[in-house]
Amino acid sequence: YLAKDHFVNQILRGFGIPVNKIVLLDKPIKIKEVIVPCQRYGFGYLDQTDDLFKVFIKSFKFRPQLPRAFENADKIYVSRSKLPIRLGRPIGEKLFEQYLTSNGYKILHPEYYTLYQQLTILSNARKIIFCDGSAVHACVLLPELKADIAVISRRKDPFERNYFATIQQFANHGKSIFWIDEIIDQYQFGMEPWDALSYVDWYKASNILKKNEFLDVAFSEMLDWPLLIRRELQE
Repeated sequence: YLAKDHFVNQILRGFGIPVNKIVLLDKPIKIKEVIVPCQRYGFGYLDQTDDLFKVFIKSFKFRPQLPRAFENADKIYVSRSKLPIRLGRPIGEKLFEQYLTSNGYKILHPEYYTLYQQLTILSNARKIIFCDGSAVHACVLLPELKADIAVISRRKDPFERNYFATIQQFANHGKSIFWIDEIIDQYQFGMEPWDALSYVDWYKASNILKKNEFLDVAFSEMLDWPLLIRRELQE
């Protein structure tokens, strides 16, 4: 997986912030004066369509970097299937990906690409389906994103924090998305919901995608759910 500091450097450079001015601290220090700016975006601030924030986001610049595998790819599915299973993902996602591929989608595993590569792929797309996760937040940096967006929820959250965060993130750019919540059950083992294995009804999810013109044909493969669940729980 790509190092996190690589992404941080790309974000800072995109906003014209000199990386060599950033001091990373790894031990306690004494500071004479601290200036803390007010927060303009993030959890708790998602309902603010702040003009200063919008101007700041539009200042982000990057040189497009399109991976060869995504040339002419206008339909993208952003997957979690290659992440460590302990980080949370829906059961049977790889089989759903095979179905999406047969419907003309390219599968993006964002952890294998730089931030600029991800942004280029998303910028060029006409349709994007996300498996609910942090990869969707890259779209904050794309206020002019043209694609139709759908997000398939893969975790139950009693407070719906991720739902509201994702919906508002796009609303702040004047864009609406399709949120698909067809979770039947999830296996949490005391972990936070975002780490859980979820049991998504792929059939209903595909029908919603078809109804909203993301797909031409609904998912119809007969899945052996007890076997799939047992295998992924064992993993």
